[in-house]
Amino acid sequence: MRALPAILAGGLLCSAVIRGSWCGEWQLRESITDKNKESSPASAFFVKPQGQERTYGIDAAVLYDFQLKSRSTSLFLYGSYDRNTAIEVEQDLLTAGFGWERQVDFGRRGWGPVYTATADYKRDGTAGARGARLTTGLTIDSELKGGTAGHPQWYPGSPGPRRAGKYFSWQWEWAAYLQWDKTASAENGGPAGDIFRSFGDLSAYAYPGGDRIKNQVEVELSYRYTWDFDRSRQLDAGDSTVALFRSSLNLYFTEDRKYGLGMDYARGADPAEGLAKQTFYRVSFKAQI
Repeated sequence: MRALPAILAGGLLCSAVIRGSWCGEWQLRESITDKNKESSPASAFFVKPQGQERTYGIDAAVLYDFQLKSRSTSLFLYGSYDRNTAIEVEQDLLTAGFGWERQVDFGRRGWGPVYTATADYKRDGTAGARGARLTTGLTIDSELKGGTAGHPQWYPGSPGPRRAGKYFSWQWEWAAYLQWDKTASAENGGPAGDIFRSFGDLSAYAYPGGDRIKNQVEVELSYRYTWDFDRSRQLDAGDSTVALFRSSLNLYFTEDRKYGLGMDYARGADPAEGLAKQTFYRVSFKAQI
């Protein structure tokens, strides 16, 4: 567990300093398995009030893309960590695995949907549970066009496209997923079993100022709806349907939008990310490579 921050820092340093060499295919994002968040930066915060316990949080994923010859297909290894000690029910989810992405070009002027599939190991520190997950999904983005539509700026494993506008930019994304979530063991005699769930995302991004300020101001709104449609008897507790609303205001320091500060608001629950139902605000440092 203690090694993970060093891994994240190593991936960031490796990408920034010697990009293009043997480790030039490392990436740092908020999420790898969630296509909607692949364009969002990783975030971290730390607070130590005098005379009180410290609180900290991190939402980050590192990825190594094997850079196949095909620009429409990607194979990659990844690890992610979502941790927040400043909220009522702490979030503590570690995952590591491998994945596949493919963008389908319909050969016409239209959307080029992206198919994803991942398999990973999970450790939920809050529930004291360990297991595995298989996830598959489909993403459609207002900027993910087929090659004939003249939008070559996206390829699997990339941070995703961003529309360029002189004074204002915006775009939307929609995604749907199916997931098998297997809890193989749990501490203190906790329940084990299987959950089959589906979840869908709808996200919108806006860039006030557009190209005039190099899209350095970003507003993000997202909504996720999750349905556990089949659960083992041992895990059949609580709501089978939950929702999560998020909003973010990100201010980037540089024109390449790699580093900045973000103000986030979240209300709801996200079982796929180990987040229990609650409401919180957060200000954090953000970075993406």
